[in-house]
Amino acid sequence: MALIALATDFGEGPYVGQMKAVLLSHAPRAQIVDLFHSVSPQAVLEGAFLLSRTWAFFPRGTVFVAVVDPGVGTRRNILAVRAWGRIFLAPDNGLLSFVPPRAVLDVHLVETRSLFLPTVSSTFHGRDIFAPVAAALSRGTNVRRLGRKVRGFLRDGRLFPERSGGRRTGRIVHIDRFGNAVTNLPSTGAVRGLCIGRRRYGNIVRTYAEAPLRRPVVLRGSFGTWEIALRNGSAARAHALRVGMPVREA
Repeated sequence: MALIALATDFGEGPYVGQMKAVLLSHAPRAQIVDLFHSVSPQAVLEGAFLLSRTWAFFPRGTVFVAVVDPGVGTRRNILAVRAWGRIFLAPDNGLLSFVPPRAVLDVHLVETRSLFLPTVSSTFHGRDIFAPVAAALSRGTNVRRLGRKVRGFLRDGRLFPERSGGRRTGRIVHIDRFGNAVTNLPSTGAVRGLCIGRRRYGNIVRTYAEAPLRRPVVLRGSFGTWEIALRNGSAARAHALRVGMPVREA
């Protein structure tokens, strides 16, 4: 029985619980891990970043159920992507942009309706399609049974920083519950700081405890990228930082 990892923007409420109920109804011995449910609503880029930094901690054979899906109910496709010995179920909206073509074994559409719940809501495919399909995969159903094989999927280039004039430019891709603004700029090498608009953040520290009170700092976060933080406070709230904002190395 494969491990099933759930990654959604559902937050608190009944939605995650309903998905788990369907999973366990169809695969009672399944092991389910809540990877994250706190992605900003409809924030596909944020979900893609968090998946890119967390999938490798899971064992081979894991089925990832990634549902950040502002296009739910439309003609957008649902995909099953096999890569790195794992299976990723996700809408075809850029959520799997972190998976390079060289890592992809194959990609199948999820279209076999006999694997879905009998009634499919136009607003909750996480419960009615993703969950029962993930349960089937965890029981050993071959991905070829899900639907047609396709050649690729949508990719969002904003997930990756760009280099210009010797410096990299990226974005804030996640605001965590502490208010730290996580960027997609790799924290390799040395920088003199980060710039957002006209504001420069140049106080670089190693740990949160080293930061002066009420002064924003830059440090290497656990995702392997630079982040902006405020000791015992929220940098995002204090400086009006949000996901998607451009960031450049100083």
